[in-house]
Amino acid sequence: MNDYTYTRSVNPMISNGNKSEQTGMVPNNDPSSTSGFTVYNISVDGGQDYAIYDPSNGYVYVVNYNSSILSVISGTKVVANISLGYFTTPLYAVYDPSNGYVYVTNFAIDTVSVISGTSVVANVSVGVAPEFLVYDPSNGYVYVSNLDSNNMSVISGTTVIGNVPVGVGQTYSLYDPSNGYIYAINGSPHSNSVIVISGTKVVASVPVGSDPTCLVNDPSNGYVYVTNLHSNYMSIISGTKVVGNVSVGVGAREAAYDPSNGYVYVDVLYALGNTSVSVISANNVVGNLKVCSGTPPIYDPSNGYVYVGGAPSDTVSVISGNNVVANVPVGLDPVYALYDPSNGYVYVMNYYSNNVSVIMPKSSSTSSPTSGTPPTNTSSTTSSTNSSSSTSTSSSGIPSSTSSKSNGSPFNLTFLILIVTVVVIIALAFVFIKKR
Repeated sequence: MNDYTYTRSVNPMISNGNKSEQTGMVPNNDPSSTSGFTVYNISVDGGQDYAIYDPSNGYVYVVNYNSSILSVISGTKVVANISLGYFTTPLYAVYDPSNGYVYVTNFAIDTVSVISGTSVVANVSVGVAPEFLVYDPSNGYVYVSNLDSNNMSVISGTTVIGNVPVGVGQTYSLYDPSNGYIYAINGSPHSNSVIVISGTKVVASVPVGSDPTCLVNDPSNGYVYVTNLHSNYMSIISGTKVVGNVSVGVGAREAAYDPSNGYVYVDVLYALGNTSVSVISANNVVGNLKVCSGTPPIYDPSNGYVYVGGAPSDTVSVISGNNVVANVPVGLDPVYALYDPSNGYVYVMNYYSNNVSVIMPKSSSTSSPTSGTPPTNTSSTTSSTNSSSSTSTSSSGIPSSTSSKSNGSPFNLTFLILIVTVVVIIALAFVFIKKR
């Protein structure tokens, strides 16, 4: 690795535009291995800020904030770069399983691009400064949070069918399968509330803490947890009411739910850039892990791990329960991570590296990937150079079958009988011809 010092503005979508100076490391461009994980870096256009997975084609769509390009990744290869137009400033994306479309908000030009595969099929005009998107499976609608409008746009297919009045400054939204509601943060000054939506109507406005930033649903109890950046607690909503608060300290930003243990993991920024992840069970903090955080925590169902990372260490911490089991170096200023269920990889968006780091447990592959080629789960076959034996070996190292070619084996006996039979037939034929 080479030392690299840089000055950056913290991603405004994560840290509300605060500026700071950080020092980080640029990881090697070659695949690297650490703590049981293999890391592979994919070059993409600059300013990657968000990504989604499309299960209909297995693609990962990477939103490049600076270049207005949507990079399409399959495994460890960029298979397409979709231009969204000049100076569009794309921010977020969502997949709609009802039609197979990918929706991308264009913050600078007040539109949402609709993607099918690797093509733009429509550009839909919405409110001012569209930011976050959420899909509602109960009605097939896509809800667009318009940062500088006083509404959310509701899209069906490629058409806006309504606008929901929610106040200025919505920055995040969530669908709750337990009640079918859409929860939208109203981040305008002094409002500090969460708007509850059903269809295209507002059913409640729920007051929460100061500067709400993120929402996460816990299906085990039906709670919606709200991170409040400038309060020292998280608000807990059940339906349309606050039913409790959890003290996590000032600076709660992002959160994720782990169904394997029922915990909610919260990325918390303390004073002077010190960060940690608080572990919550129901309405109690059951652990605090000192890690460098900044990316929203994500859950990996293939191994039960939670991944969270950030600057200045430019690493991703791998969490199991209440323990950090590994710290994996990635690119400069990791701001978002995504799990791909088709291959078990974790994709990390590195805002200042112009690349995406792919984290793979070593157990998922038998060799490091080559450029543009994803490793696959394979069993290795080892053939002995000795002509007397051939052993087929599974990936576990246990011989699965053995065929021996030594003297006296069934193989050689059968061959010998065949030779003798042929010789006898030829001899009899020769005797028969002589007698004629």
